[in-house]
Formats: sequence, structure tokens, C-alpha cells
Amino acid sequence: MIKAVCKLKDTINIKLLVVGSFGSKFGNGETIDNFSKETLELADLTKGKVVFTGYVKSSLKRAYYNLANVLVVPSLCNEAAPLVPIEGMVCGLPIITTTQGGIPEYVTAECGILIDVDESFVENLKNAILKLYHNKALRIQMGEKGKELAKQYTPTVFYHDYIKLIG
Repeated sequence: MIKAVCKLKDTINIKLLVVGSFGSKFGNGETIDNFSKETLELADLTKGKVVFTGYVKSSLKRAYYNLANVLVVPSLCNEAAPLVPIEGMVCGLPIITTTQGGIPEYVTAECGILIDVDESFVENLKNAILKLYHNKALRIQMGEKGKELAKQYTPTVFYHDYIKLIG
């Protein structure tokens, strides 16, 4: 994600808010791992476009979602069903994410931009960011559709689906 932000022109007025912890805890005098070190060095190249929040309590997550215009989940692993895209959909955010794991089962082209993880991944991520940056109407349309689709994934719906499966 940070590599994609580095590819954006300086005239593009965006902030990447990296919410939550990653890698080793940094900034408190601890030794950081190579991944974290490289990530911080790369973030420095963006001239202030990347902000790390560190750990965020669950009770505050909605406030962070409400700060955003777009939610980007550049997942590289095959998670069965990460909750972050659904949380973003509930908040009315258009989603930029990958075709990895179970994500495409609920993030559709109606509410998000799905990107393959391949040799063009960073470039495609950058292009998706630009597409939504320059098209407010599309952001709103995708966000509204995401809110509608997210209603399928409430705890009550999951419970009733589960009962049907075992019943």
C-alpha cells in the first residue's frame, strides 16, 4: 500500500492512515524488525502522506472508519473472511481490496475494486486509488451499495444461517 502511495504524484492530496499495530512495536526505544524498519523508511518517502496510529481500541474503530473516504485492504494472504472489509462496508466506505481468500465472496464490484495479487499489484492499487480519488460519485455509489450488502453479514443473519446448516 505504501509503495502505491509513493507512486502518486505530489499533487494528489491524500493521507494513508495505517490503523493498528504492525510488526514490532516501534517508537518506544525497542529494536524493530527489518520489515517494520523498511516500512517506516518507505513511509518517510511519502513526505507525510502516511500516518501510523498504532494500536486502536475496538470501541474507537468506527471513528477511524468515519475519517476515511475509502477503505483499502491490500490483503496478500488467503484469509477466509476478514472482518475489516465488512466493517468498512457497514460504514459506507467504498473498498479497494484483493481477490485473495474469501474477500470476493462479499466484496463485489458493486461496492469495491478487487485487485489480483500479481506483478502489477502495486500499479493496479495506485490506479484504483486514483480512480476513486477522482470520482466522488463512484465513491458514494459504492459506499451505499456496500452498506446495503453488509446487511447480509450481521450476527443475526450468521446465526440463522448456521441454524439452517446444522438443523
